[in-house]
Amino acid sequence: NIQTEGVMKLINILFNNSSLRELNVGNNFITDYGIIGITSVLNVNNTLQVLNVENPHYESIGQETAIHFAKMLQVNRGIQKLSLAKHSFECSALYTITEHLLENNSLRVLDLTANKISFKGCEALAKYLSGEQCVLESLILASNRTAHFGAKAIAKAIARNKTLIHLDMTRNDIDDDGLRMIADALDLNSTLLSVKLYYNHFGQDSLRAFHNLRTKGASRQRSGDWFFDFYTYEVDDNVEMAYVETNIPVDIYVSKQNFIQ
Repeated sequence: NIQTEGVMKLINILFNNSSLRELNVGNNFITDYGIIGITSVLNVNNTLQVLNVENPHYESIGQETAIHFAKMLQVNRGIQKLSLAKHSFECSALYTITEHLLENNSLRVLDLTANKISFKGCEALAKYLSGEQCVLESLILASNRTAHFGAKAIAKAIARNKTLIHLDMTRNDIDDDGLRMIADALDLNSTLLSVKLYYNHFGQDSLRAFHNLRTKGASRQRSGDWFFDFYTYEVDDNVEMAYVETNIPVDIYVSKQNFIQ
């Protein structure tokens, strides 16, 4: 538990360091001051590639740190993987970050687990994902508040996006229709392989759409299988589902690599 004092020492090192590639200071009781310090040094340090600052200890509302992450992402060309999990970021914070991400062409993995992202935040993400400048390969939105309209916004972006490989929207209170829209969008997407949606509100419409997607294939030729976190099967006239743990042979997480043998 290095806390903010320890982080400030690391910041001094990063100002002159050109060899460190990964920094994991998540869950270390780091305050706003320490987080802002990290983003400041990354305005000039372009060698660090992986940064995990999940679960800080904000002494204010936390949204003000979003502008510091945003400005850093606008100019930094080194960070490829970033975890902002458990920052209590709301939609306004995400709007600020994604607007600045429009000028970033290096970020590949973004973990936003357990924030407070709802419809407007998803709209901001959708704008970024739909843009030609987007290079993001893995978006982790688990345990947010996207619900129906957030899922609708993300679905529209999925249909146009050409870079995402992995999408995690587990535990987002998405209803049956929102899940169906995601399935319909996947039928138009040529890059997504791994999709995690368990612990949402599946009904027969969405289950049937995903079952057709999985068993009959998409409307275009795919080079590989789907990696969903659930398996669908038919019982009489209904489609049922069961949880399945799947990992794809691609590096899609901030602090670990999962490969299927």
